[in-house]
Amino acid sequence: MIKINNSNCTYQIQPLTHPFGFKGAYSSCIWTVEVKLESHETKASGSSIQGVLWSDGSLYSSIKEQKANEYMFNITSYVCEKLIGMCFTHPEDLFDNIFQLAINYAHSVLHIFPRKTFILNALVPIDNAIRMLYSRYKGIYDFEHFASIETMSDIKQDKLALIPLITYGTSLDQIKNLAESGVCIFKIKIGADPDNDNDMSKMLNQDKKRLLQIHDILKQYKTIYTDTGYVAYYLDANGRYDTIDRMNQLLDYAKEIGAFERIVLLEEPFDENNDIDVSNLDITVAADESVHDEADAIRKIKQGYKAFALKPIAKTLTVTNKVAKIALKKGINVFCADLTVTPMLVEINKNYAARLPAIKGMKIGIIESNGAQNYANWEAMMEKHPLKDDKFTKPDNGLFILDDTFYSSSGGIFK
Repeated sequence: MIKINNSNCTYQIQPLTHPFGFKGAYSSCIWTVEVKLESHETKASGSSIQGVLWSDGSLYSSIKEQKANEYMFNITSYVCEKLIGMCFTHPEDLFDNIFQLAINYAHSVLHIFPRKTFILNALVPIDNAIRMLYSRYKGIYDFEHFASIETMSDIKQDKLALIPLITYGTSLDQIKNLAESGVCIFKIKIGADPDNDNDMSKMLNQDKKRLLQIHDILKQYKTIYTDTGYVAYYLDANGRYDTIDRMNQLLDYAKEIGAFERIVLLEEPFDENNDIDVSNLDITVAADESVHDEADAIRKIKQGYKAFALKPIAKTLTVTNKVAKIALKKGINVFCADLTVTPMLVEINKNYAARLPAIKGMKIGIIESNGAQNYANWEAMMEKHPLKDDKFTKPDNGLFILDDTFYSSSGGIFK
């Protein structure tokens, strides 16, 4: 039994190189959070980043960026304080309790009613800190036991395709440079709001224009890592589309310009409260923000979703495990998406992604990582990586090469 005797929670505000555009809005910075825990025997820490626009776009827009980040950090800090005196034998023992604490605090003290994703995002550094405290207490230093996935999969990919993020503001030159560097799959944000008036017709027209611009650049690039032999596209709508007809109009346009066969994923086309069945969309549709637990996963599978974006770095390892087990059992495509996380959180994501099968349309595993594109201080952040000189820490020709050092060190997360 491990008893938590002390806790502490801090944050830093990390500047971005440019406003980060998606979900019809923009973020100007990212808050990075660290939780430190102590037991009588040892101490440990866990970190996260706050993706407020991603986790609850409506809340973000209604109270603005600074206040929304304050709310999320306040939830983390409150739950962190409440951990003192709690006991556990396994990292997942406390989860239901702390989730309810977070919900109650948001409702009764902050007077907000955020989406579950917002609450999960706030709990990531706590979940990670509890797991690290457990690992140090037990003297266990392998990712499978840290993440509680030792019986989930025996896969160990030797390479992962890097997925960079193409936001509304990513320049065409930047896209071309990424293609020249060997990137074989691109995540493209759709659902723009060009005049900030939430006009769906304008959104569709802007998405068509943007897709054409990107495809005109990328259509010439070939790769051995996709079924088509060309670089792949992964469209992310972040719940911005309102009807199946409007979504089909964009996909029909993709067929017109020759981009459709390159699309391996269409993520979160509709808002999580919209129960549209996607079975008739002739494409692999993925769920992300709308999956908070096993019940959501089962519901989405019934609605025709064929893939889940797993986010151990944004929705906790505990919840990710529950969703991943259902998906793998049902033959659903799973992959790890980013949240513009820090270098060490990339390693947690990378460790998880390395143990998943390749999705339909790809011949190797994939992982989204866009911190290097977006953090103003990325190089300084990388300097703190304990294994920064090892080759698995940086992409090589668009790939993360996972060697024996990566697996034996779990990417350096315990150092």
